[in-house]
Amino acid sequence: MMRPDCLIFDMDGTLWDATDSYARTWNETSRRLGFESNVTGRSLLSLMGKPLADIFDSLFPEGMPVDKETYMMRLMAVEAELMPLIGGRLMDGVEQGLRRLARHYPLMMVSNCSATGLRNFLAYTKLHDCFVDTLTNGETRLPKAENIQLIMRRNGADSAVYVGDTQHDCDETHRAGQQFAFVEYGFGRCADADIRFATFTRLVNYFVTLK
Repeated sequence: MMRPDCLIFDMDGTLWDATDSYARTWNETSRRLGFESNVTGRSLLSLMGKPLADIFDSLFPEGMPVDKETYMMRLMAVEAELMPLIGGRLMDGVEQGLRRLARHYPLMMVSNCSATGLRNFLAYTKLHDCFVDTLTNGETRLPKAENIQLIMRRNGADSAVYVGDTQHDCDETHRAGQQFAFVEYGFGRCADADIRFATFTRLVNYFVTLK
């Protein structure tokens, strides 16, 4: 693998596990809209990485007492209120590893989360200084491949490695014309990653020494 201009990270399953906290925000959103839901971290696990609108359709196939747009707007507000406080669990080695990588590469994040999702992550983890830029599906409504290309263009990067934990991450990275690094400890599987790592620490050691 040739040394890239930048490293771009997925969030859920790659940098942290916040599925139980997300479930809490979905259930709190339902409660504030006047009904009950029973979303669990387990029920969200297989849906991580999808746009929130698609997750809504999977969780509530029969629909809800309110329309999807109303629900999603309230969910984003509840997430912005709660997630910086309750957060998630950083994957092993992530905090120290990101700080080390940031001394060698521009680091960015691209996620299919809500418009505030990555800001919530940074507010909870206090890792703002590690990243030069972030971009979400909630902000652009674009597929991940197009967001990868967009964040690269606005930061003047010609090459990138996207780090993620699902086949969808891999497919979108290749569609964007970039290389994909798969973290095996995450939420999904991947058949055709360009490179794979069992731990975040191994990923860090590889890229720090890559010439």
